[in-house]
Amino acid sequence: MSGPARKEEGLSRPVPVEQNVVDAVESRSDLVAAELEKIKRFNFLLENHHLLRNQTGSVRQEAVAADEETPGAVSERCVAEALQRTSRTIRDIDALISDCKEP
Repeated sequence: MSGPARKEEGLSRPVPVEQNVVDAVESRSDLVAAELEKIKRFNFLLENHHLLRNQTGSVRQEAVAADEETPGAVSERCVAEALQRTSRTIRDIDALISDCKEP
């Protein structure tokens, strides 16, 4: 008999259930917003990597030389291309999320 009593309890309090749904949606929105902020920072770094390279100077050149000596190292161009594809994909996702928010 405890089963029907629980169902009746659930029916007598619909507001908390709705509130839980709203909280879950807001929580997801907050998570999405946080991830999008990380992505925007990533894109900024990707688009402005040349500024970072100029600031690091010779230390950066030594690091690149060391990477080139490592067998099987991935070239900087390949990494840049992969990051650009990732950036485009992330922008597409951001646009899709924005479209879903509009009524």
